[in-house]
Amino acid sequence: MTHCSLFRFSLLVSVSASLAATPPASAQKPDPLITGFTAPPEATRPRCYWYWMDGNFTKAGITKDLEAMKKVGVGEAYIGIIAGQAGSLPAGVKVFSEPWWELVKHAIREGGRLGVDIGMFNSPGWSQSGGPWIKPQQSMRHVVTSEIRLHGPQRFEGALPTPAGMVNDIATIAFPAPKSDTDTISKHNPKISGDARNSRLFDGDLATSTPAPAGG
Repeated sequence: MTHCSLFRFSLLVSVSASLAATPPASAQKPDPLITGFTAPPEATRPRCYWYWMDGNFTKAGITKDLEAMKKVGVGEAYIGIIAGQAGSLPAGVKVFSEPWWELVKHAIREGGRLGVDIGMFNSPGWSQSGGPWIKPQQSMRHVVTSEIRLHGPQRFEGALPTPAGMVNDIATIAFPAPKSDTDTISKHNPKISGDARNSRLFDGDLATSTPAPAGG
């Protein structure tokens, strides 16, 4: 009986020790994905563009803007200098002047106080990629085309129509037009029910439009 009692005691101690060594569920490491959704970190706060219109901004206005951003949870504001968008307001602080730099410093200090990071666009000018110091040949570009349709066989000498603005030629290409190239939808006189003036939809003029009737 003594041996049997000792055996039972040893078994109970072993099971108890094993259970005690298992960490409770609450002590296990939380899933970072779930935690990120339930308690998003500071780095995930939204960011916004912060346009300074025509130099019409003050230290008081900057502070109010940043306090409003802080209130709604904005994490970072990107300063963008926009001109010609504020209507008839008087001219404000000149960009890159000493008063302007003081306002930028004030914005950075207030952002630090409120926990709103401050960023900036690359330079003043529309789309933030221009300014009075940028010459036309240094400005942003896009590709445009012009064309002449010819009926052959023939020898042609002449100049292609020149698009407006400063243009740098890239290439001149000649090729046989596909047989279906002139088969446009406007030639089929599509029927459109309702009051819409369908002729404006296919007149080739980007400036015309037609209202869509209510209900389709």
